[in-house]
Amino acid sequence: MASVRLVATVVVTVAVVISQQVVDAHLTSGSNRSLRSLGRAKARPLTKR
Repeated sequence: MASVRLVATVVVTVAVVISQQVVDAHLTSGSNRSLRSLGRAKARPLTKR
């Protein structure tokens, strides 16, 4: 069970880092949409493109 918890933590951390890079890369009118989606689904920030 510990390994599953560790994997989940790593996945969430990677998702957060990727989402931050995406927000930094796309500083357009869609940035507000990205930030809003990140606030709701932090685990899956790349679902809405």
